[in-house]
Parts: sequence; structure tokens; C-alpha cells
Amino acid sequence: MKKYILEGTVFLSGAVVMMLELTGSRILAPYVGTSTFIWTSLIGVILASLSLGYYYGGIQADRDPSQKRLAHILFYAGLSIGVVAIINTYIMAYITYWLVSVKWSAAISACILFGVPAYLLGMVSPQAVRIRMKDVDHAGATIGRLYALSSLGSIVGTFLVGFYLMAWIGSRNILFILSVLTLLLSLMNRKNSDVLMALLLFMVAPFIQSFGKSEKENIVDTEYCSVQVVEYPDPEGRPLKIMKVGNEFSSGMYKDSDSLAFVYSRFYKLMFYFHPNPQNTLLIGGGAYSVPKYFQKANPGLKMDVVEIDPALTRIAEKDFRFRPDERTIPIHADGRIYLNQTTKKYDVIMGDAYRSLFSIPFHLVSVEAMRKMHEALTKEGILIINILSPVAGPHRDLLRAMVKTCGLVFPSVRVFKPNQATPDGQVQNLMLVCQKTPKGYQAPAVSEEIRQMLAQEVPASNIEAGQGMVLTDDFAPVEHFAEEMLSDYFNK
Repeated sequence: MKKYILEGTVFLSGAVVMMLELTGSRILAPYVGTSTFIWTSLIGVILASLSLGYYYGGIQADRDPSQKRLAHILFYAGLSIGVVAIINTYIMAYITYWLVSVKWSAAISACILFGVPAYLLGMVSPQAVRIRMKDVDHAGATIGRLYALSSLGSIVGTFLVGFYLMAWIGSRNILFILSVLTLLLSLMNRKNSDVLMALLLFMVAPFIQSFGKSEKENIVDTEYCSVQVVEYPDPEGRPLKIMKVGNEFSSGMYKDSDSLAFVYSRFYKLMFYFHPNPQNTLLIGGGAYSVPKYFQKANPGLKMDVVEIDPALTRIAEKDFRFRPDERTIPIHADGRIYLNQTTKKYDVIMGDAYRSLFSIPFHLVSVEAMRKMHEALTKEGILIINILSPVAGPHRDLLRAMVKTCGLVFPSVRVFKPNQATPDGQVQNLMLVCQKTPKGYQAPAVSEEIRQMLAQEVPASNIEAGQGMVLTDDFAPVEHFAEEMLSDYFNK
């Protein structure tokens, strides 16, 4: 058995690297969202750290090709991962407080939290190769075998975290497990009392309240995101229950009522003005299911299919937000674009609210190709209502202009409404786009006072200047860069 300890060490250390990288995305998400900026930062930092580890580890391996040194490398790697498990919330809170830019917050956080562990784990393979190297004639085979084992371990670790552990035990506990596993590898290569003490510490740490609990209570790691259910009062002091996805408010409800708590979501009622008799509707993005729950009770004749990619959000909505699916309100767990590609069903109204994060707009749901799919899925007088985030005025209206121009290539009528009248035009805010399939479009002859006020909040087309926008396509839709620019500008003011 001792003969294969080195091979097992290389295999498992390769698994730890990829498990650390995937878990890192959930450690960063509650503070910097779930955009591609996180993955860019994590992949770049991990690769850079591994490269440094390979380089410097190879030099040191020639000086001391011993299993004792390998054990020391693994000891410090395990120790650093355990420290990250304990301090990550404090580091993230401090960095995001001082740095507004999500790009730099993600990059610097990734460096501080995961640079050292990845660097040390990068030193494992060169050290193992030097230990196992017997003669030059078989050097290629030795190197190839050990690096293949490391890569195989990375593959196993990737599927283990992505398919199982993230949803079963959460990101913090995964870090503690990786710490313990790495320390065990150190112990297998050389028994040491310091390793035993560290191993004991990080095995006990998750069960100690001061270590195992995060400042951000009740965070649930799903297959797609980190979710937290919190309670806040609204501006008038009325109690709200909020679903936070990543570090941002996703949806919520009043604790004492099922009326729509978020002002922009009330503008979905415009469907009754722009369509003569909406019956079959589709909502892309369920979240806490506040919108389906409201229409479920307020409009008994309305049917709504809700496409929500994350089944865990549906379970949370049922558990914490009083949502009860029935024959009229049906959750469909699928990616919104894939559902549009495959469905043959026709809808009177399609509502879009699939933001995963302020910085993570699903580009494949706002491209011109997606708009064509929505157009096909609508009935003859069908309408599309989409929620977007953008200023109405100022230099950072790229997303608004692009959305209006892109929608305008498919729909003959595109109108924009501003739900929060008190919000300055230059500030990032929710805007509602109403796209009608027929050129003139239906307009209800009689309207309620609430709908009348909503119609009065239309943004004049001349103010948008959609002609200056770009057409978003599946091939090129830089929506996250638009979002990062406008939000960074807003938070820097």
C-alpha cells in the first residue's frame, strides 16, 4: 500500500485543486454576484498560482527530493485552506466595502483567498515527479503517469463538487473537508504532531459556533447559486421577507399580504391593458414566486407557466414564501432559452424577469435570436413584458438602448415604462419594456386608476435614443460589461 501513497497523493491533490476552484465561486457569490467576472477571476488566479507553484516547486524539488518536503507542502496547503474557511466572510466584507468595481473585488478576493492554497498545491506534482524519478530513460513515462493522475483527480473532484457536494453540504463545509483531506495526505507522507493538531482543529471547527457559523446566516447553496432568506422593513416600516440570490435582492413578499412588494413587478399588470383577454401566460424567472402567487389569487382565470432553472428556488418559495403550485400555476424547471427553443405552446403574454445578479444578465435571453423565439411563442395579439436594469438618462444607457433596438427588430411596438418615478433618471433602476406583436397593438378602452398611473410613467422614445444602441446577438451581447459600467459609476458617486 505504501508503494502507491505518492500516486494517491497526486490524484487527490489534483481533485482538491478543482474542488477549491468550484467552491470559490460560491464563497465569492454572496458579495460580488454570480457573473462571468467571478469565473474569470477564479480561473485566472488559480492558473497563475498553479504556474508559480509548478515553477518554484520544480526548483525546490531538485534541491530536496524527499517525501518529508512533500508532507510540509501539503501541511501548509491544508492549513491555508482551513484558514480560508474561517476568515472568508470577513475578507470578502472588507474588500467589497472598499472596492466598488465588481471586477477588481472578485479578482483581489480570489488572490487573497485562493492564491496561496493553489500555489502550494501546484508544488505537489513537481515534488512527486522528482521523488518517483528513478532514471532518465523512464522520465517521460513517470511524468506522464503522475500528471495524468493529477488530471484524473481534477476531473473526479469537478463532478463530485458540481453534481453532489455543493447541494449537499454547502461551500464552507467543503472547504473544511478539503483542508482535512489535504492534512491527511500530509500525514500519509510523513507523520508529524503539528499535522495531527491542525487536522484535529479543522475537523472540529465546523462544529464550533464561532468557526462553523457564517455572519451571513441561512445561506443555501443550490446547483446554481447561493440563496439567503432575510427579513427587512420596507420604507414605511412594513415587514418584508426577501430572497437574496448572491449578494442582491431577487424577490420578496410582505409578511402580512400576498400583494406585490416590489414596485416594478406591479407593472406586469399592464398585460390587461395591452392584451384584450390574457389567459395563458409565461413567466421566465420564478425566484420566490411572488408574481405567480399574486396573479394566482388576484386573477383566477389566468394560467401561468413559470420557467425557473433552479428547482431549489421553487422549494424555498414553497417553504418560506407561501407559494402553492396548482393546475393553473405550473413550475417548469428548465433554462428559459432552452424552453423557448423547444416549446410548441402559445402564450398571450410572456414576462421576463430572469436576472440572476445585477452583473449577471442572461445574455441568451435578451439577444435578437431569443426575441424571435419569444415572438414565435406568442399568440397573434401577444405581448412581451421584460424587466431590465438601467438609467433612463446619462452616459450609461447602453443596455437600455441595446434592448430597445434589439426588441424593435422583432416587435413593431416597443414601449418603456419607469416604475419608480421618484428615482432620478441618471440612477440605475428597474425599467419595464412592453413589446407588442401587432403594429398598432391593443389598448383597453377603460382602465383602472392604477393602470392609468402606470401609463403616465412611460419614457418618451426620443429620450432613449435607441438608434445609438447595438443589436444584441447570441454571438455578441456584452450585457455584463454594460451592467458593470453603469453600476460602478452609480456606486462611485
